[in-house]
Amino acid sequence: MTNPKSRLKRKKSQHFYNPATPLWLEPHYEDLWALFFVCFTGMVVHDAVVNGIGSANGRFVSLVDTVDGICGYRTMLPKQSKRMTLLRFIWIASTALLMKFASGTLVSVLLGEVPVILKGWRHIAFFFLGFCISWLFPGDVVYTNMRRSDAVKFMVALTCGLYKLRKSLFAVETCIHIGFELVYTSFIVLLVLDGSTLVTTSVLWFEAQLLSLSMVNFSQQLKQGLSHFFVHKMLPDITVATMIWITSPPPRLDVETPFAIEVRVTLLMYFIWRQNSFLILAKIHNRSTIKVKSE
Repeated sequence: MTNPKSRLKRKKSQHFYNPATPLWLEPHYEDLWALFFVCFTGMVVHDAVVNGIGSANGRFVSLVDTVDGICGYRTMLPKQSKRMTLLRFIWIASTALLMKFASGTLVSVLLGEVPVILKGWRHIAFFFLGFCISWLFPGDVVYTNMRRSDAVKFMVALTCGLYKLRKSLFAVETCIHIGFELVYTSFIVLLVLDGSTLVTTSVLWFEAQLLSLSMVNFSQQLKQGLSHFFVHKMLPDITVATMIWITSPPPRLDVETPFAIEVRVTLLMYFIWRQNSFLILAKIHNRSTIKVKSE
């Protein structure tokens, strides 16, 4: 059996500080995971009942999206940065904070509103809660299962799909209320949905010191990146903005038509698919059928 002290030392050297999972919990893993899925499902269902498919995100849904974004950033970090120092850890926390709020702050400025980060302590507190869950959870259970467990990935993807839909609805409804045109609204939706992706990519680009590459490699990477962004991000985001724009009620008539509700349901399915939820579900299905055949 592995010495708990050596496990603690190994975890601390790799992730700055991350204590090993207590050994007494190992026999109860299945029961604990069952409890986790019950609580997770209950929180999502509660949020769906309270907020529906409107433009307001609940706290739990926002927290899940924050954890997912931070874990995604942690996965993409250069390999040489996986061994932590305190200074490096502070830098990662600062850049994660930038990735979380930079695009949202820009959107708020463009809409003439107060940035979310300045509206109260709750948003900052929830960010650091999500950061601690992603980096400092005992045994690194959260990050490990966010990357490896298809069941956890599926639950998180469903929740993040709902989060993305509500953010796009909020952006379009706000633009309509202000009186912006569709082109400007599409630009706002692009920032809302993929602004954090642009910030993350830019930070990782500098961290990987791509400036040291030759101009030929840089030009090729830039061309490939722009092509991918245009096809997989910009065009879908413009389509989403257009669909919401066309089906949204006038600013003074806050009554949704049945067709508008159907469009929102369709977009919810799209955002869930965009998070690879159905692909993950297909993998779970395939593994379960293979196991049954082998038995």
